[in-house]
Amino acid sequence: MAGCSQYAAAFGFEFYIVPVSAESIDFATVTGGIEPGGFIDPTAIIASTIKIEEGATPEQIMAGNPGTNIVYDGSTVTTETVLQARGITNAGLDSDTETEAMVSYQEEGRGFDQSIAVGKNWTIGIDAITPSEDATYKTLRLLDKNGVPGQLKCKIGRVGPASTTEAIYGFATVTNFSENVVAGGIVSWTLELEGHGPIAIDLDNTNTTNTHGPIKTLGINSGGSNLKDGTFPDVSLTGGNGDGLATADFTVSSGVVNVVQLINKGDSYAIFDDLSADLQGADVSGLIDGMQINSQGFGIDENQPAAYYQNVPITNGTGTGGAVSLTLSGGIVTGVSVYASGSGYSQGDIVTPLNELPGLANPTYGEVQTLSNLNVGADYENTSYSNISATGGSGQNLSFDITTSNGQVNLVTINNGGTGYVAGDIVSATLNPQDSTVAVTEWNVEIETIDDEQTLDATEPIFEVTSVITGEGSHTDPIIRVTSILDNDASDP
Repeated sequence: MAGCSQYAAAFGFEFYIVPVSAESIDFATVTGGIEPGGFIDPTAIIASTIKIEEGATPEQIMAGNPGTNIVYDGSTVTTETVLQARGITNAGLDSDTETEAMVSYQEEGRGFDQSIAVGKNWTIGIDAITPSEDATYKTLRLLDKNGVPGQLKCKIGRVGPASTTEAIYGFATVTNFSENVVAGGIVSWTLELEGHGPIAIDLDNTNTTNTHGPIKTLGINSGGSNLKDGTFPDVSLTGGNGDGLATADFTVSSGVVNVVQLINKGDSYAIFDDLSADLQGADVSGLIDGMQINSQGFGIDENQPAAYYQNVPITNGTGTGGAVSLTLSGGIVTGVSVYASGSGYSQGDIVTPLNELPGLANPTYGEVQTLSNLNVGADYENTSYSNISATGGSGQNLSFDITTSNGQVNLVTINNGGTGYVAGDIVSATLNPQDSTVAVTEWNVEIETIDDEQTLDATEPIFEVTSVITGEGSHTDPIIRVTSILDNDASDP
């Protein structure tokens, strides 16, 4: 509410800036007003939430992510970027003939002063309260900071006060920027715009100019998205201040509106009214809209990263490109939702994950299965051993049954295969010697094969497509802006 009341205090001024370089300033262009094709085009304003950063050099201001330089110089940057200042509480104009800094003189006067000023020094003071992330606020800060090192200037345009179409516009330098952080990310700031050369003033003559009336011209503020390509004739325009009778023809290409042609002008509309039009979404066929679990599967590892279950492609069925998100508990699927709708599916399609879901970790991974290359050793006690623990190797809990004869190991069988071993491990076990005073010749054996399945096979879940969407797909309708209205003047076509 604070922002609205402060805006009202500025008597309804609309204020625009266009960052430009000093070398691109051309006083001959200070003409055409604040309208499509004019000095400033208010139909192509960038979003107030767009990211603004200082460029690699003082001559640049970067907008967006990744950033693009928005300082118009007429050569490397050939498109002007328009920003609208919001939360304006003051936008007063001041001009001064006596103390002009940049002015022209004529020397042929016949008065007492032989040097007569024919131009004025002018400034506009701006006071505003905006969010700290506002794109115009950030841009003005950089225009002030790099006004000298980067030769950054700007086009400025003021429309208003409310209920008028009066416009003031020209080239200026941002100076005397100051700010005060109010609270909660809200910033109060002020600055001055020192004019370069002439300003233009298009006065609002209320006896010949309407503040509301029939639409004269339209512009595309937003082209919409995912619309059906083609031509849509005589579509009703809704919203704004008008009588709701305006219509237009639309042309859609690549899913967005690229041409709008006014058909019925309606009445009582205002400049900058934003109007909407109900157009068709692009045709779709067989988009998955609902899914249910027919079989929960079994033995699925639920300790994978959560993101793994947010985009699981599916296979089978009549369509392609579908994907699901899964919730698991206790190794089974307990919930399924549509992640990607795909296309071409039919109600009742039976589908499964395209890539097998991982099974639970194999508790016997690395279990010894066979042995080879027995080195029999010598001078062991002739006896037999049961469940004697193995030594060596990379695993644990391996044990043998062993028989010795003639002081040598002649039979080794696996009692417990253990876990964590790898093929090629050399293992042994401590056996009793024949004579405690005579050292034995060590025996050992090589692990030949192991259980090398790290995870167990899971039983995959099965899903059923319960509903699909065919026909008009989701889309965003265009926003059309009233860029001018018809005057009372009979000469206005």
